[in-house]
Amino acid sequence: MNIADKAVEVTGGANGIGRALSKRFAAEGARAVLVADIDGAGAHALAQEIGGVGFETDVAREADLVRLVRHAEEKYDGIDLLCSNAGIIIKGGSGRRGSREGPGRGKIPDPPASRSGRIFSMSAGYAECVA
Repeated sequence: MNIADKAVEVTGGANGIGRALSKRFAAEGARAVLVADIDGAGAHALAQEIGGVGFETDVAREADLVRLVRHAEEKYDGIDLLCSNAGIIIKGGSGRRGSREGPGRGKIPDPPASRSGRIFSMSAGYAECVA
């Protein structure tokens, strides 16, 4: 996908892989890079560094996701590429192996029918550390 002139959102964007993705998208000429992370200070710092917009976002909270999507719709006419990179580590395990339930299962607004885009998901569930 050509990133130039696209609006890109990266959850978990303040650190690690998300940080690298955010920086690369900015370098590739994205018209907007929305850096969303539970580490709000980190998201804002990186966004300032790359000319993006930072959001303190907990992907386990539906209201945070709705706010992020609505901002993108109002300011950039939607999101062209969503990198769903945020994840959690539960030390000792969650005790819910195989569970399909969990935080962040709420519904975010549907995109307008005239829009198209892509979703790139780094993970489909929880990363559990069982020590």
